[in-house]
Amino acid sequence: MITIKYYVFWHEDEEKKEECSSFVKSVIGAPDSIQIVKEDDTDPESCYVLLFDFKSKTMNDFEHWFDLLDFAMQSEIYCAVYDHKSKVAKIFEYDEDDDWYEEKNVEFIDFCSV
Repeated sequence: MITIKYYVFWHEDEEKKEECSSFVKSVIGAPDSIQIVKEDDTDPESCYVLLFDFKSKTMNDFEHWFDLLDFAMQSEIYCAVYDHKSKVAKIFEYDEDDDWYEEKNVEFIDFCSV
C-alpha cells in the first residue's frame, strides 16, 4: 500500500484542492480513500494536507513519478509518496530541488503531519 501526500494547502485553496483530487483520480485512478489532515482541527483557517491511499500499489510498481512531480511543480505544492510496507518515503519539494529524494524508516504518523 502507498499513500500519496500533496501539501500544504491553505483554507482558501479550495480550487487547488479540487484540481489535485481530479488530477490524482485521472492519472492514477480512484484512490481507496482520501483524507484531509489539518494542522489544527480547531482552527477553520488551518493549513492541511491531502492523503490518497492506494491499497493495491507499491512503490516498486508505481509508474507515475514524473506525473506527480510535474503537477507539484505547476501547482507549487509539495508531494510525497509513502510505502507502508518498507516505511520509505519519496519526497519532492518544488522550491528546493528538481527531483525526488528518499527517506527511510519513516513512521506513518510523521508522514501524515502538516
